[in-house]
Amino acid sequence: MIKRLFSAVLAATVLLTWGLSLFGCRNGEDTPTQQPVTPTGPATYTVRITTEYGLPISGLSFIIHNEESANATSSVARLETDLNGCASAELDSSKSYSVIIQYPDAGFIAEEKYLFNTDRHAEVRLTTSPIEGGFEDFDGYTLGDVVHNFGFTDINGAELSVAGALSNNKLLILNFWFAGCGPCRSEFPTLISAYEKYRSAGVELFAIDDNGDPIGTIRDYRVDYKGESVALPFPTVKGDAGDFGRCELITAFGGNAYPFTVFIDRAGMICYVHEGIISTQVLESLIEHFTSDDYEARLGTDIFG
Repeated sequence: MIKRLFSAVLAATVLLTWGLSLFGCRNGEDTPTQQPVTPTGPATYTVRITTEYGLPISGLSFIIHNEESANATSSVARLETDLNGCASAELDSSKSYSVIIQYPDAGFIAEEKYLFNTDRHAEVRLTTSPIEGGFEDFDGYTLGDVVHNFGFTDINGAELSVAGALSNNKLLILNFWFAGCGPCRSEFPTLISAYEKYRSAGVELFAIDDNGDPIGTIRDYRVDYKGESVALPFPTVKGDAGDFGRCELITAFGGNAYPFTVFIDRAGMICYVHEGIISTQVLESLIEHFTSDDYEARLGTDIFG
């Protein structure tokens, strides 16, 4: 009698457990036996492309590649970044994808591919390097462009280059001037003072006389600084003593009057230009921005917030 009763209770327990499991999964109840379901169907995949120092890169074309495809350059989407460096696409969420930048802009360096994270987002940062050669068909810069690796010979015969200056500095300043320019002479004390103050912080300055002055005139040039007649303390270059081909350098940077000053950041990017005499306040604000330890790239007046 006891054995028959025990068997009946055991059978009822098994039937009850099976029934709860069946109806619980069918009704979507959260039971220990419910298995997770892998999401399928379309999902939004987002991409953001910036420079190494966080500046959004707009208008850049790229492809999204299906990692399961045997063709390394096949694409499931071809996109272009907006003004914020962003783009997105609706894709099959059961697949794995990567971002491939086939044709980065001049001076930008892309890795072979960039993978999406678990949130279906790819954060892409492109490194940069001054552009070698290519001056023949060059027609000028805009803010955000990477500069060419111009080479110069200074008035003392020293060989200089953009890449060389940036290899151990955080900022390269190009100042365009000529001997007969009154505003240039007035500006030099400000440049000399800033150079003395910030040189050790990683600032280099090339003073480029590109208005046809003879080399002797440039060598003999002096300015009044703190009550004394002094030579320019930074590398001084005769404007036609370079390897930039037919390019008129000041015009290439957008300059139309002297003095004209160009600020090139540690990544070789043209971030700011100033036409006319620059004030001490503006100059030092720019230098402190470009040499800061937590530097983030900005362009033009955005540097001042």
